[in-house]
Amino acid sequence: MSGGQAVDGMVSADSHVVESPALWHGLVPEDRWGDLTTAFAGKPGAYDAEARLGEMGADGVVAEVLYPSLAMKLFTLDADVQAECFRRYNEWLAAFCAVSPSRLVGVGLVPTYDIDRAVEEVRFCAEHGLRGVMIWQSPHPDLPFTGTHYEPFWAECAARGMPVSLHAITGFDHSQELFARMAASDLQYGVDFYRVTNFCLTTVLDTLLDIVFAGVLDRHPGLRVVLVENEVNWLPFILDQWDFFYGRFRSEGLPLGRLPSEAFRAQVFATYLQDGNVAHTVAQLGAGNLMWSNDYPHDMSTWPHSREMIAERLAGVGASERAALLGGNVSALYGIEVA
Repeated sequence: MSGGQAVDGMVSADSHVVESPALWHGLVPEDRWGDLTTAFAGKPGAYDAEARLGEMGADGVVAEVLYPSLAMKLFTLDADVQAECFRRYNEWLAAFCAVSPSRLVGVGLVPTYDIDRAVEEVRFCAEHGLRGVMIWQSPHPDLPFTGTHYEPFWAECAARGMPVSLHAITGFDHSQELFARMAASDLQYGVDFYRVTNFCLTTVLDTLLDIVFAGVLDRHPGLRVVLVENEVNWLPFILDQWDFFYGRFRSEGLPLGRLPSEAFRAQVFATYLQDGNVAHTVAQLGAGNLMWSNDYPHDMSTWPHSREMIAERLAGVGASERAALLGGNVSALYGIEVA
């Protein structure tokens, strides 16, 4: 592949299934979902694995890493209910991916209120063919990523080679209000709606800072963390700023034993979708930590025109960098083997 040419055989690092609300019958009230239950009804591959393989082909995609849709709203449930909801989802997703394990790469959901239960769910996911796990991007205020609560979970994921995904709008942040207004059909596209773009960025900034500066990556060198659906153009600036302030105000007691950018480059990946500045990001940061996605079947998805979008956005990007962005990085991360 060379700059400016259309691309075939991509791997999407962030696509979605669409779950039926019936999956959580008796656990979650039906009115929690609003119009999400019908939003993607026109794309059969959203909920049918066989149909999905054909729809992937229409977009030039050979494999996809799969995240939930409705379950994004379940990260603020009470602990016991959440754990049961996540287990039901993981069972369903494992069966979905079993239709074509080499092409459908499932990321399971892990409840982290009770860390022993979290470790158990990581084991369940690994033993049932899922390739990674996802936790809340915005943790409960009593359970910050800077504490020791998550240590057994990080260790288990590192030992099993299960990347940990942090997906936008999950957990105790602005998404709670956003989901509530969507369910009530009270979402107004005014100034407050567009402020969501700011909230999304500040949330991932805080979470990544906590994980990096608290030394999580240093204590668990086998751990891989994936930032999902937060775009990437902000990364060169913020890593440069963190390196500067870390060097300027370095504390001997801080558990971070290297530059923040070094920790990031070694262990953190980030997906991008509509980031129009990705070529500039590659020029500054390199391509080794970035992964393309099509976000199928959501409203902002580039399906079925991903090849055209890629040709436009990656014009001028070298062949090796393109190969890394469009499949090499994600395939190495999850052990994906496709022709």
